[in-house]
Amino acid sequence: MINMRTVYPIGTTVYNPEKCSSGYTVLNLYKGWASQARIFQKHVEEAVKEKKEFSSNGMEVIDMNGNIVHAWHMSTNCLRTPLLQKNGNVLLNEMLDTNSTGKFGDGHPREYDWEGNLIWECNVPTELHGVGGTTWRLENGNTLFVYKMMMPDSARLKISDMERRKIDGMLSDCIAEVKPDGELVWDWKSHDHLDLDDWCRNDPAPNWTHFNNIQALPENKHYDQGDKRFKPGNILVSGRSLGFIFIIEKETSEIVWRYYGDHLGGLAGQHSPFMIKKGYPGEGNILVFDNGQSPLRLDCHGGRSLALEINPVSSSVVWVYDNSHYFFNAYGGHCERLINGNTLIAESWANRAFEVTMDGEIVWEYVADPRESTLLMDVHRVPYDYCPQLAAMSKPEEKAVAPPEHTLLNLPEPCERKE
Repeated sequence: MINMRTVYPIGTTVYNPEKCSSGYTVLNLYKGWASQARIFQKHVEEAVKEKKEFSSNGMEVIDMNGNIVHAWHMSTNCLRTPLLQKNGNVLLNEMLDTNSTGKFGDGHPREYDWEGNLIWECNVPTELHGVGGTTWRLENGNTLFVYKMMMPDSARLKISDMERRKIDGMLSDCIAEVKPDGELVWDWKSHDHLDLDDWCRNDPAPNWTHFNNIQALPENKHYDQGDKRFKPGNILVSGRSLGFIFIIEKETSEIVWRYYGDHLGGLAGQHSPFMIKKGYPGEGNILVFDNGQSPLRLDCHGGRSLALEINPVSSSVVWVYDNSHYFFNAYGGHCERLINGNTLIAESWANRAFEVTMDGEIVWEYVADPRESTLLMDVHRVPYDYCPQLAAMSKPEEKAVAPPEHTLLNLPEPCERKE
């Protein structure tokens, strides 16, 4: 949609307050790959004016009617899922230099306060290449993040396919946990634990694993019932290029759960698996955005995106959002469960976020302005009082928005063709 030359509504296009889980929506806006690090915060009027002058990466907090109530903007690439913390700070992976490793670049996990001031960062060594996926602040105050490194020769020699072994710059995704002072306390490397011959045959790129999301598992009923695989703190990982998601047991670093899927052929280029928190409908299940891009198996659903809810114990699909071939998002994308049982979905390449009921009814929809050449990579819904800064604001008015009938969008008079 972002490349279309046509006319369509932007902003909040659908809103049914009675059926929505209303609150503020945090938008992760992304544009290309920049080479310098700079972040700044503006008041709403200044932020809107700034956006008209140039398209930037950053985050915006909007109400249900699409009004910006707060914004952070930066000239760097914010890699995947910056998270708004309960204190109003933002935790993210920020790109610093794209020249060293192609599109992955070199970057650091960083934390900014509500006003956009840098208050914490972890300096990733220069021999490592880029950061990606979600950065998590753990209950003990430590930070969990993904980084990339060149696969060592000792691992490359274990690859059976000789042509693939020759690929220059083979990268390996890794996961690190650091203390607030940057001390490394836990480290996990893909090439030490994954099958080096398990790779995407139709995309033998250097980005072998492509971790695009991690989550430290929350408290859940499966562990309470004795299933140790789902111990809180174990790490849920999405390997996009591998076509499966898996769980790492933190204490042993072993993989204790893995899901390829079999719905319409299985996962294909998936993003953003998250275990649903206690107290939410479907608690303990895992939601995942299944892109349907670059099928890894011949029977996969190429060109058709899905939002799947999986029971991790039985590995069965218990709910799916499937709008057939009218819903396709090749890269990016996100889905999360809301407190009323609805699901919030980001269709990144359409610059579209929407909320659906369990029956698949769209009860809220927001379309970002495509003229900004910005991708709406992720969305998160938070309560009106989620952090002190939001709680101090007056609760916004919730105005219903009903989309017009298609016939009302016709031009009043036919265009006259000129020879």
